[in-house]
Amino acid sequence: MNQIFTQMPSLVGEHYVHRIPLWLTTLLRLLFGIMAIAAVAMIYSNWGDMPLGFRALACVLVPALAFGALHKNLWGTIDFIAADNGIIFPCNELKVITLGRERKNAWLLVPWTNIAHLRLAKYLDNDNDLRTCVAFDLKVSREERAGFFQHTTNPTDSAIHSENFVSVAYGGTPPSPKKVFTLLKKLELRHNDLLSETRRDEAASRP
Repeated sequence: MNQIFTQMPSLVGEHYVHRIPLWLTTLLRLLFGIMAIAAVAMIYSNWGDMPLGFRALACVLVPALAFGALHKNLWGTIDFIAADNGIIFPCNELKVITLGRERKNAWLLVPWTNIAHLRLAKYLDNDNDLRTCVAFDLKVSREERAGFFQHTTNPTDSAIHSENFVSVAYGGTPPSPKKVFTLLKKLELRHNDLLSETRRDEAASRP
C-alpha cells in the first residue's frame, strides 16, 4: 500500500536521490553570484553616465542574479528518492516553485510491489526531440496521481490508460539515465531478495 508523509521520511540503509548533482547547482549559484557582484561594480562606477533605460534594466538584472545565487531550489528539486522499501516522490508543489505561494510539504512512498516495468525508454524533451530516460509504471490512486505526478513526463512507450496507474519518465544528463537505471535495478533486486528471504523464514517457522 502507498503511504503519504507530511515531511520527507527518514532514510535508513542504501538509497539514491535523483536530482541535478549538487556540484552542478553549486557551480551555477557561484557563477550567478560572481555575475551579480560584477554587475554591481560596473553599475556603481558608471551610474552617472548610464541612460535611464539601462538604470531600469540594472535594477531588474542585479536582484535576478542575486536571487539565482541565493536560492538553491531554483536549480532543481528532488525528483524522487529510491530506497530498499520503494520510491518516494515529492508533491507537485515541491517540484514546481511558485513565488509568493506557501509550499505544501507532502511525500508519497510507492513500495516496490506497486512499481513495474523498470526500463530505459524515450521521452520528448522541450524541443520535441527524443531523448533517453529511465521509466517505470506506478500503481497509484487517482488522488495520488493528481497530487504528485502533475509535472512528470511520460515515456513514449506508455500504453497505460487506467486511472490507477501512471507511467513516468526521468531523463536529462547529468545524471545519466543508464546509470540511474542500474542503481534502481540494484535496489529493486535487493528488495526482491529480502522479500524472498523473509518468506523463506516465515515458511520455515511454521509448524
